[in-house]
Amino acid sequence: MAAISSLAILLPMLFLASNAEYVHMTEVFVLPIEPSMFNWTLHGATSRDQYEYRATQINSPDLPLWMNFVYSPRHQQGFLFGVPPQWPQPREIEVEIVALNKQTYETRRRVVPLVIKQKEVPAQYEVQLKIHNLNVEDLFESHRQSRLLDIFRHKLWPASAADLHITMLASAVQLGARRPLRPTEGEGVVLKLGSSKEFSPALRELQKEVKPLGKMSSCPRDFKRTSVERIFREQRFALDWCSFKLYEHLTTKVDTSAAENNDYDYSTFIEGDELWDAPPSRENVPVRSYTYEFIVTILVPMIVLILILVLLSVILCFHHEGIEDEASEEFFNSVFSICEEYWRSKRNEEGCERVQMLQYTPVHRPNDPLRSSLSLRRVPSLTPDRPIAQRSLTASPTSSLPRSMSPRMLDEDAHFTRPNPPPYIGVFNNNNHGSPYAESDF
Repeated sequence: MAAISSLAILLPMLFLASNAEYVHMTEVFVLPIEPSMFNWTLHGATSRDQYEYRATQINSPDLPLWMNFVYSPRHQQGFLFGVPPQWPQPREIEVEIVALNKQTYETRRRVVPLVIKQKEVPAQYEVQLKIHNLNVEDLFESHRQSRLLDIFRHKLWPASAADLHITMLASAVQLGARRPLRPTEGEGVVLKLGSSKEFSPALRELQKEVKPLGKMSSCPRDFKRTSVERIFREQRFALDWCSFKLYEHLTTKVDTSAAENNDYDYSTFIEGDELWDAPPSRENVPVRSYTYEFIVTILVPMIVLILILVLLSVILCFHHEGIEDEASEEFFNSVFSICEEYWRSKRNEEGCERVQMLQYTPVHRPNDPLRSSLSLRRVPSLTPDRPIAQRSLTASPTSSLPRSMSPRMLDEDAHFTRPNPPPYIGVFNNNNHGSPYAESDF
């Protein structure tokens, strides 16, 4: 019974070991995904394009950060690729791949174990390239990848022929580049070639040649041609020389000296593949202080503004006496004189209005009834150009004056339009048919 139980335990382990994929740290791995992995057989009318794939890490909603999945319509298959980071110990993860037949809606599942081992001789020198006319899945073709590596192995970097490999591979669009205007053109791919051997003099000279282009993050196609352009064009590679860089003396071991001098507790750090198993709680999230940002963004500009205002005030106040400008003084004097005249005229108008109001104010005196009766006798005409002979001296019933006018108004109008006539001197006698008026002497 013990032998049977041990055999039952060993059989799944052997099965997993036979189906496991061995990959190395800091080196690109590619796993093609096609219908044959799910025991689907392609008949005459069956097309590979009718299958759809989805890959995730086992018991997780997505793949690890360093792993990607892409489907190529041209190859009619999917590709699982990535670069495992440098870890102190080997690891093993399981990737779950679900396939769907879009015609029959049949679903099949397969778990692929990935055994990640350390690379014996990691790369110490890397060359970064950006190729305009390729997509990521194009470099998965063995013949195209071999042509690119042979350019460095035989011409540009012969010392790296033994261990030259790809250490990074990503789409240019995924890194922030724009898609090409023509859909038939490639999106662009960024990659790094690494080796443990030192750079050749040819690569050093090429770096000096493209050094002026380092200020630009990316260059248009056919922007710059170098001395080795012909070598890449023969193999149908259009390189972006603004992205050409050399990296040397890369560290392969974890530097613990920086962690010892830091107060942060790295023991609570969670790796990417273990993030979904133990998500951090809200209490463990570090609190960030914004005091420095507040000082930089608000206090510093305010202090600078106050200093500038004080400096300008000192310049304008204390240095103005020593500056003589006749044109400016004449201009300001004219402005001041205009203002003074305006306020003087304003005061005069206010004084005239006050006097006029006092003149129109009625004054009740004892002789007002007599003055009112005399005003009834003196009824002036409203038309000053009318002859004196035509003016009526009596208030006849058929007078042309408006009836709404009071004697007071008539008196004031006569006062302002013409001078008052001399007083009437009359003698009462009974020979004038009872009339109280007599002939006046003018």
